[in-house]
This record gives sequence, C-alpha cells and structure tokens, in this order.
Amino acid sequence: MEELLKILDASREREHENRKFLAALKGIDLDKDNKPEDLADFKGVEAYQKGFGIGLGIGHRVEGE
Repeated sequence: MEELLKILDASREREHENRKFLAALKGIDLDKDNKPEDLADFKGVEAYQKGFGIGLGIGHRVEGE
C-alpha cells in the first residue's frame, strides 16, 4: 500500500510540473501566490477593469451597510 501511495504522489507531482511548464509557455506562473479576491471588495473603476462593472453580467448586494 505504501508503494502505491508513493507512485500516486509521484504521478501527481509529475502532472503538476507538466502543467507548470505549459503555463510558463503562456507566461503564467502557477507557483506565484494567487490568493482569491473577494468580488465584494471591487468597487467603481477597479470593478469595471476586472470585468465586474455595471452591465457586465454580475451583481451583488452588501448587507448591513
């Protein structure tokens, strides 16, 4: 069982490295710290620039303000 887990881990690591390589060809760094952003924090021009402005297909309401 331990050998099977090692093989599975190695396979996952190889696949991750392959994805990193393919992303690097497109100029994307998968190891870069890409924390998800909260859509509710985008307001005004910043929301529009990120594609979440008025009329761009997303809406939300902030409760308690």
